[in-house]
Amino acid sequence: MQIKGLYAIIDNTLTSHLSHPELAEKILRGGAKIIQLRAKPSLSSKKPAVSDRELFETAKIIRELTRQTRASLIINDRADIASAVEADGLHLGQDDLPLANARKILGKNKVIGISTHNIEEAERAGKEGADYIGFGPIFSSETKGKYIPPQGIKSLKQVTAAIDLPIIAIGGINEKNIEEVIQAGADGAAIISAITTAEDITAKTRHFVDLFNKT
Repeated sequence: MQIKGLYAIIDNTLTSHLSHPELAEKILRGGAKIIQLRAKPSLSSKKPAVSDRELFETAKIIRELTRQTRASLIINDRADIASAVEADGLHLGQDDLPLANARKILGKNKVIGISTHNIEEAERAGKEGADYIGFGPIFSSETKGKYIPPQGIKSLKQVTAAIDLPIIAIGGINEKNIEEVIQAGADGAAIISAITTAEDITAKTRHFVDLFNKT
């Protein structure tokens, strides 16, 4: 599995009128080849976004959609769900299950990425065996429940120069700033709101896919 280009995150926090599978279908139709299922609670609520059973059923539906379109599915946070639906990989945050334990659940053939917010965390994730690094937020982001200061393009350049792993930039990335992200050496960009809040989600996805294909 190649971690490169558009890394679309399926999150309906900002578009609750659409279900996760509905979002996934529109985004996959736009040509996305890597999607992450992210089911976080709304920023104004401490309740889980969905129950474990609902998350499992949702992940199963999206897994079938990715098979039909030859795309890869990564599950956010939940190693058990990723294993149960035979997802292609898992993405972990700094407060989630340790990577070594997640690897025991998923096995060696699945991709595991780690969210990092500075070069020290990125280097540690690499040493622990991450397959790719999520780095950010690069810019200010509305989808982060816990405030983390924007790291900026300068920090992104430092990480891409220092870490010999695919680097996926995340946080506030849109059409106006994505060229900066690409020029800074990022292998891909994780995008949520710029796609999910678009009037035409499929067309917007296709636009971002085309931007990466040109590089």
